[in-house]
Amino acid sequence: MTTPAPSSAHRRAFGTPGAGLASARGIAPSLVRAGTKGEELLASYSLQALQRNPSMMVFFSLRPPGQRGDIDQLLWAGGQFWLMDAKHWRGAAGGVPLRYEVISREGDQLHFVRNGQPFKGGLVNTPKQLDLWRRYLSPHLVTSVIVLTNPEAEVAADASNRRTLVLTASGLQAWFDGFGVEGSALDQVWVEELARRAFEMPRPGPAAPAPTRSSPPSQRYPSQQSLQHPSIHSGIGASRPRPSSPSRTAGWMLLVAALLAWIAPAVGVVPALVATVGGLVVRKRLRAAGARSTLVALATGIGIGALIVNIAMLATAAYLVTTGVAPGIPS
Repeated sequence: MTTPAPSSAHRRAFGTPGAGLASARGIAPSLVRAGTKGEELLASYSLQALQRNPSMMVFFSLRPPGQRGDIDQLLWAGGQFWLMDAKHWRGAAGGVPLRYEVISREGDQLHFVRNGQPFKGGLVNTPKQLDLWRRYLSPHLVTSVIVLTNPEAEVAADASNRRTLVLTASGLQAWFDGFGVEGSALDQVWVEELARRAFEMPRPGPAAPAPTRSSPPSQRYPSQQSLQHPSIHSGIGASRPRPSSPSRTAGWMLLVAALLAWIAPAVGVVPALVATVGGLVVRKRLRAAGARSTLVALATGIGIGALIVNIAMLATAAYLVTTGVAPGIPS
């Protein structure tokens, strides 16, 4: 897509449409092209809607928390979030429009068929994504929207339900127009939180001129630096868990484990050795005197067993340290 001129709408749009597919690996080029075209078409429809409705906001190529993949876009409209998923499936065959319907909603997938027949790509993971984003965006309401971006594609009337809407390209336009222009604004903390998750890719073309000092701040397009301002510490989004840095106590824990692995067996060898030697000496003297002692024999056996166990523990600790599995004791 060409880079649009900065305007009031683009101050409310973050990320790059199709950025996730552009950087994906292991996907057939034909699928990447179709997917990218669908995302760009959906983005163009959304940006047009943003121009008409100042209460809307959109985040492209948004990566779910703790996940590798991304979603096509997250739309804020009508006081709630909409999880938008573009599907650029075939629209016609031999001049006959292709009709899509949902035949199964079991588990984490929706099963689409085309003119009553299964097709490659007809299993959609939208329900799984929706559950993930509902937990993350709580307490906001979140509904998923699957958009068939090919203008020739048709959709069955019963394909939508209260969790997931299924819209054609023309139906999407009418759906956008149904939102009032006076919708509630998204909290700024959430804006910054989600902007950090939007995947930005550099776009070709000359860099935009820097804003002049006379330009009012409200007319400037927010940069990624401004979206990551360190002064944001409170609010709904800021209260979410962030990936934590490695614990400073990890080194001490490893050191303690190493000390126990070496010292405990080493200390245990001494009494085991004393018990073994003492038991053998006493037993030899009792035998010389013609006496028998089951207790002495039992103690000797326990001492020998303890000695073997502690020697085995020492050998195991030495093996782990020499192979690098466990840390050694620093000198």
